Amino acid sequence: MGEEYNLSEAYSSFFYSKDIADTWNMCVDREFLEEHNIDSESYGAKNMVKFFVVRNLLSTVTTAGSYSEKIIREFYCNLTENLRDPRYAIHGKVYMRGQIFQFSPAIINGFLGTHFVEDAELPSLDVMTSVLTGRLVTSFPAHPHKLAAAKLTSFYSVLHKTTVKTRIPFGNSIVVTNHQAPVLYAIGTGVAFNYGRLVFDTVMTFEDFAQPTLKLPYPSLIYSMLKSQGIEKDDDETLTEAGELLKISLALLRGNRKIDLPWSESSVAAGVVTDVSNTSLAPEIFVPPSNTKNLDTAFIQAQLLHSERKITQAKAHLAYYEGLKAHYKTLLYAVSSSVQKWGDDDGGKGK
Repeated sequence: MGEEYNLSEAYSSFFYSKDIADTWNMCVDREFLEEHNIDSESYGAKNMVKFFVVRNLLSTVTTAGSYSEKIIREFYCNLTENLRDPRYAIHGKVYMRGQIFQFSPAIINGFLGTHFVEDAELPSLDVMTSVLTGRLVTSFPAHPHKLAAAKLTSFYSVLHKTTVKTRIPFGNSIVVTNHQAPVLYAIGTGVAFNYGRLVFDTVMTFEDFAQPTLKLPYPSLIYSMLKSQGIEKDDDETLTEAGELLKISLALLRGNRKIDLPWSESSVAAGVVTDVSNTSLAPEIFVPPSNTKNLDTAFIQAQLLHSERKITQAKAHLAYYEGLKAHYKTLLYAVSSSVQKWGDDDGGKGK
C-alpha cells in the first residue's frame, strides 16, 4: 500500500513534502531528554553492571554519546504515521537530507544487540507491584494511579532511576506509573522484553506533535544509528555531549524499603512471580565466566552469543540483518580495542 519514497520528487533535501516542511516551526526549538551512561565503578560495586550484562541490556546504559541537535530535530520532524504501518512501502523508513534511513524495532535491536522477541504475557499489575516493592505494597494504588518510588526495593529503586536517566525515558523518578511498572518488572525478572519495540513506540508518540512541550527522547541513540547509516553533519553543526555519569545514590539504599542489593544471579528466579504461559519466549541467561578479565569482555561475549542465536532464528527479517551489520562493526571495534589494551597492559607478552 502506498508508494515508496522517490528522491527526485522530494520537496527539499531536508523535507520530503511541503506539509512536513511546514511543521518545522514546531521542531526547531524542541529540547531533549538527556541520556546518561552508568558509572561502572559505582554500579559494579552493587553488581549492577553484571545484571545489565545478564539481561543483555548493557549497551542501553553505556553507549550514550554526542549528537547533533539539528539532525535530531529534523529526524522527528520527518516522522510520518505510515512509518509504523507494515502495509505501506515507506514502513520503517525516514527521509532525511536527501537520503532514506532505516528505523524500526528490528533495526534498533540489531544496532544495540538487544533481544528480538515478542513481549511475554505479564501477570496482573497488583502482582507486579508486590514484586517491585518486595511485598511492601500488594496492590497498585487506585488514587492516584501511581506508585511512590520510595516504596520500591533498593534493586528496583536503582533500576527505576537508571531507566529514567538512560534510554527508557520515564521522565519522573519520584513515581512509577501503570505504564512504567511492567517495564521495570520485565527487565528485573528477565521475562521476554522487546527493547527495540519500546524505543520505536516511544519515538512514534512524537509523530503528530500533540504534546509540543515534551522533550525529545533518545537523541544520542538516534544520532548513532543515523551515523552508522551514513548521515553527515554540516561543518557548522556542533555536537552536544551526553549527560554526566550516573552513580548509585546512597539514598536509594536506605529508608523503609527492602534492601536487595548487591544484585545476585539467584534473584533471577527468586524475584519472578508470574503466570506466564509461554516460557519459550523468556530470554536465555548469559552468565559471564568467573575468570573473565573484565566486564567489557563479558559484554562482547554476551552480544556475540545473542547475535549468533538471532541470525539462525530470524533469517526472514532482512531489516534485522541490516541492523546487525552496523552492530557487528561496533563489536569489531570494541574487540580490537580490547585486544590492543590487553597487549599494552601485558607489556607485549604473547605477541
